[in-house]
Amino acid sequence: MFQTPWAETYPGLLRANGYHVGHVGKWHNGKFPAEQFDFGRSYSGTHWIKEPDGSKIHVTRKNENDALEFLRTRPQGKPFCLTLAFFAPHAEDENPLQYLPQQESLKWYQDVTIPVPPNATEESFRRLRNSSPTTRTRPRPLALAF
Repeated sequence: MFQTPWAETYPGLLRANGYHVGHVGKWHNGKFPAEQFDFGRSYSGTHWIKEPDGSKIHVTRKNENDALEFLRTRPQGKPFCLTLAFFAPHAEDENPLQYLPQQESLKWYQDVTIPVPPNATEESFRRLRNSSPTTRTRPRPLALAF
């Protein structure tokens, strides 16, 4: 859980000093403090997000769209800071496919298996499980949806 007083964080310090401050993407520090940002979009948990119109968008494309909206709508002539925290590098731990890339990225991974690193030990997985509030499983070789 996020313990640092907001005024001591870099977005808090920048905003207090006249910057237009934004955050787009994942947030692993408790409840997202949208009111602390001039522009805030936080989402996580899945690689494909349902849009209000019912269509689905890949989280990387959503990151891109939201970052571009921040840049288009920011006050001109005012300093700004945008944190862009991509979610897609995260696995969907309970999904047997784990990583669900955008269609245009699939060719990069065709016939590729990314193995569990040789230095990954049972002890490292035990420490990870004990340090995380979520249930984690031992990583499996990368599996993709084609």
